[in-house]
Amino acid sequence: MHVVNSFNELPLDDATKLNPFVKRICREYKKRNTDYKGSTVHCVFDKDGVFRETEYPCHNFVVGFMGNTKHLFNVFTHQACTQATEFIDYLLSSESPYAKLWESNNVFVIRDKESGRPELIYWNNIPEEPMNLLCNFLICTRLQAGWGLSPIWKYLVDQGFNKAVATALMPMFSWCNQTVTFSNHSDERHTATPEKQYTLDLSIGYSGDQPFNTINCFSVYNFANSIMDSKALLTFKQGGSGRPCNFIWDSKSKSTLKNFYRSKNHLLLRYSYLKKVVMDIETVRSIEKDLLKNA
Repeated sequence: MHVVNSFNELPLDDATKLNPFVKRICREYKKRNTDYKGSTVHCVFDKDGVFRETEYPCHNFVVGFMGNTKHLFNVFTHQACTQATEFIDYLLSSESPYAKLWESNNVFVIRDKESGRPELIYWNNIPEEPMNLLCNFLICTRLQAGWGLSPIWKYLVDQGFNKAVATALMPMFSWCNQTVTFSNHSDERHTATPEKQYTLDLSIGYSGDQPFNTINCFSVYNFANSIMDSKALLTFKQGGSGRPCNFIWDSKSKSTLKNFYRSKNHLLLRYSYLKKVVMDIETVRSIEKDLLKNA
């Protein structure tokens, strides 16, 4: 992974720089980082040499239409609170379950020069990238940008939860019983304290619109240890497509999150977050142990 501080530092040829869609994302990506009133997803990519732009609640039109694609630009939208930026920073880090992606020389992240905020990610040779893992990463960023769950992630991390386990727990909650990203892409659920305006509900995840096959065989253990299905690393030429891609963290056993759903621990985490309780570290480790069982 290469880190740069401006769009002009990306290795783009003149034809790509002059493309109207690329020029527009260049003009607008900074304001979309913190503006949560627009679309959750803002991407530009090419197919068969023709550039396309997607502004949508999810990545469906990106994952579904990519084929003979070389370039992909994805804006990190809706960073209206510091928790959101911290979550994206984690996904981009070497400790992330997606760290395999950052070994590539074909990926560039634009970070704001002053704040360090990740603003946009760009791949310049998509055919060489592991498509299921890449697309799963894009969908995972929407746990923040589409679902507004980064304050819960940050709270869990602050209580001592492993960051990957905290990420796996995010789909177990939703604001106002949200079911898909369509119902939450332009409101105050993206602020630092959404609980002041919205009801925090218990959820069991929505595998069609989230990165994990939560209600079936998603393995928290696999995710936390970056253990993925071999198909996760296939390129397009090798049969990787990104559609579907939420199976890559599955195991042959029932997900430990299925037993967690509406259990006393699920209720405890909801109560603790809402009341801003400082959790006992032994309780945290006990919950983690149950979730990380590798049956």
